[in-house]
Amino acid sequence: MKRLTLNDPAKIERQIDKLISSDPEGRFIFRLCSLKMFLNDPGFTTESLGRLMQTSPRTIANWIRWINAEGSIDILRDQEKPGRNTILNEVEMKHLKEKIQKHPGEVGLDANLWDGKSLSHYIKKKFGKELQVRQCQRIFNKLGFTLKRGRTMVAKGSLKDKQALKKTSGDSKKRGV
Repeated sequence: MKRLTLNDPAKIERQIDKLISSDPEGRFIFRLCSLKMFLNDPGFTTESLGRLMQTSPRTIANWIRWINAEGSIDILRDQEKPGRNTILNEVEMKHLKEKIQKHPGEVGLDANLWDGKSLSHYIKKKFGKELQVRQCQRIFNKLGFTLKRGRTMVAKGSLKDKQALKKTSGDSKKRGV
């Protein structure tokens, strides 16, 4: 029987690696498959299995030690990682979402639009918590807001000629486009 091959093995391997690394259950299944191979072939050592599975032999040895100590394969599941606590709680985030939808002047700020600097100032004034400008930009993103910049227009000239030069204008035929 002829040996089967994949058309684009590098692409398939990247997809598999991406799935394994991004999904906690994918990593768990990868560990289980590695150990299943180790159990079913007595010729495998941690070194040979590590080469085959592109994993450190020490990592495979640790998996075996953990299972022996725990007596269950559940020890191979990824544990919850605590991470850093958020500075703003959910109530404060909801408050910010409501206020950001209004003009900054309505909440007592001397600004024409919301940006990282104005949000940082508002948070310090309202909640007494200091956040850097970049953190505030991330908060905008987390709350579903995007940065929109205004498009400049020529200061002098007739309004009719300005409209004709706009990209979205229906009068683009005047430009010769």
